[in-house]
Amino acid sequence: MLSKFKQISIEDLENFEGFTVRDCYHGEGSYYWLDFPKCTYEGYFYANIKDGYGIMSYPDCSTFQGLFKENKRFGPGVFTYADGSQDVGHWCGGKLVRLAIIVGEIPSIATTHNAQMKLLNFRKLVDIKDEVEYQKYILEKMECDKIILDQYHLLYSDSIKNPKSLLFNKPFFDGHFFGVFNSKEDSDSNIFVKEFTDVKDYIDLEPDSLKISGKLNSSKKVEEPILVRAWNNGNLAIDILRHCFRHRKFEKKLWFTNAHIIRRKRNHFRDAGKLELACKQFLKACLSNDISTIKKIVKEYNLDIDISDAAGNSAFHFAMITDDCNMIEKLIDLEANINQCNDEGLTPLSLSLLKYLGTKHEISDWSEAFLPNEETDKKENGGHIKQKYVFDLSFSHFKAVADEKEGVNKKQKKGGKNKLTKNKVAKEGKKTKLSKSDPVQNQQDDEQELKKGRLNNIKKTCVTLLNNGADLNEISVPMPGMFLVLYCENFDFLKAALSCKGNINSKLPEELGNLSMLHTVCLLPYSNETLEMVKIILIEGADTNAKTTVNYALPFCGPLGLPDTILEEIDCGFTALQVLCMRPDGEYIDGKEILIEIVSLLIKVTHMKELFQGHSPLSMAIASGNISIVKTLLQSNIILPDQILGHQVGTALTVLLDPVRLKFVPLELLIQMMSCLIDAGANPLLIVNINSFRGTSLQYAHYNLENMKAQISTLSKKKKEKQLKNEEIKKYTIIVDHLNRKI
Repeated sequence: MLSKFKQISIEDLENFEGFTVRDCYHGEGSYYWLDFPKCTYEGYFYANIKDGYGIMSYPDCSTFQGLFKENKRFGPGVFTYADGSQDVGHWCGGKLVRLAIIVGEIPSIATTHNAQMKLLNFRKLVDIKDEVEYQKYILEKMECDKIILDQYHLLYSDSIKNPKSLLFNKPFFDGHFFGVFNSKEDSDSNIFVKEFTDVKDYIDLEPDSLKISGKLNSSKKVEEPILVRAWNNGNLAIDILRHCFRHRKFEKKLWFTNAHIIRRKRNHFRDAGKLELACKQFLKACLSNDISTIKKIVKEYNLDIDISDAAGNSAFHFAMITDDCNMIEKLIDLEANINQCNDEGLTPLSLSLLKYLGTKHEISDWSEAFLPNEETDKKENGGHIKQKYVFDLSFSHFKAVADEKEGVNKKQKKGGKNKLTKNKVAKEGKKTKLSKSDPVQNQQDDEQELKKGRLNNIKKTCVTLLNNGADLNEISVPMPGMFLVLYCENFDFLKAALSCKGNINSKLPEELGNLSMLHTVCLLPYSNETLEMVKIILIEGADTNAKTTVNYALPFCGPLGLPDTILEEIDCGFTALQVLCMRPDGEYIDGKEILIEIVSLLIKVTHMKELFQGHSPLSMAIASGNISIVKTLLQSNIILPDQILGHQVGTALTVLLDPVRLKFVPLELLIQMMSCLIDAGANPLLIVNINSFRGTSLQYAHYNLENMKAQISTLSKKKKEKQLKNEEIKKYTIIVDHLNRKI
């Protein structure tokens, strides 16, 4: 039973006043060391161990108030010196591990309310519930029956007082320390969004909303987890969060509020003490590349090398800002944690990769560029032009590119081509003559040189981090690390990443399409770097048949003309080759020769017999009008032009002859692709089955033409629709005539 107890040890001159359980100091109490040096602890004990909130007073008149764990400082706390100055922050033992102030400016990807909300998705949900009960776990592993399982508590020993022992009766001691919390009320109160942006910490919960129920000496089995959103995904930060939440009922013991430390409100405390000042000076020295100051501070103070500011930024985060590899190597020598993440989930390496992308694309707003938004194109909104989302590989993005290029081509066909070409030549000629003296051109050249120099410096920083243990596989914000490397479009980056155990089969989250690395690199802008990246990914053994999610694939399916009933039944997405075949901008992209070479590589390593809703890569390329890919597939000698496809598809030639093609593919391309198919051996007289139709491809074409003509009678009162249908019939007649001539 819990009892009030007073003990004085004459031999050791020590004094304890407080509560005990089974002869253990347990609960609130005071402990005095009466001999020299005289110290006092007033706070909470757990089985003879200082655990929970307490105040420790020292002989030199200094005090520490905060959270303890296993007799050591662990969590938010304030150390007050005799002169009144204070070291404020999070503690682990005798060292500060996190300050309550921002030390310096670090690039942020959460500069807006919406961006901060999106980042919550990357924060870990921490299960506050205690560790597994080993006694029950052992019996379950032994497959004991329910009668024995229900008596697992008999394995506890009343004589064991060491909390680390497997026989220690933790539920009993917890019940006498914490009481019994109503887990449902805890879960219902677990609200983490405050005014759209702030994480609602446990410190914001109203005391009455987290009630202690039941008798103090009783216990209650809690099955449902209590989840709290982490403020930082680091292991130490999560352990501190769990310990803080566990002792949230007892914060009244302190004279300060934990919220002020967690929420960076350093102004609520007195002037900084010498340890806090040393920590600030250390981080600032990392930002200014002052190695001599770093050596001096580390030698003089009991400093944690992994100290971070109130945003979670560590020495490495500050060092990489200036891209000083000497500073980075010095921190490595000091054994600083190279993979420490800040509160936004960014490690030094991910921050450096984003910096590279920001410089390369001249990004002004990291939030809009690196976090997905509903409208990814630049649009003017109240004088603000939205920054383009750098990682956009969606159908809408490729369709917008195709529409833009197609519009330019149409204008050129109407007679503007020669004029445009002449103007361009004239401007280029004028530029050539004035290049030596034109100040604008000279300034642009200088800016490009500066940009190139900055990119090279950032590249050296990234490679230095990789070669010294930075783990790409630990990066998740704003996407897995291997994909950040891919978007840099730099072969050296990818080579270094793979040599440092980067996961070749990494995938994007489902909300981003579950794309593989191969999917992604195949959809990036084409260059020699892209081609080399594809080659090394294939050499490293990437899964060439990995598929995207259905949600990513469906927007591409329009040209296939699939019925809605079939679309609802689709249960898998595209392979990398299939995505390339379905690109709506395939005929308009720059670097088309690189695309063709990539397709040639994928043909050799992809399961070509695997169909997507009855469609082969060849029929998919035809449906999208990608004639360059059609030619490449046919020239590979791996694709059979007369391959029998799905029940509703027929062959590649019947796919081309489907009237729905006229809605997505220009007539000229259809004619050219038909010639390619027949020249490659496609037989127009081959018998095919398409739904209820059975006959040759030529008969199928005439069958479609007759059906189109029959539809005219149903549109007698709709002049506009009738006119459009007549235009379709004229185009389709041209296709049929061309087929007749090719036979």
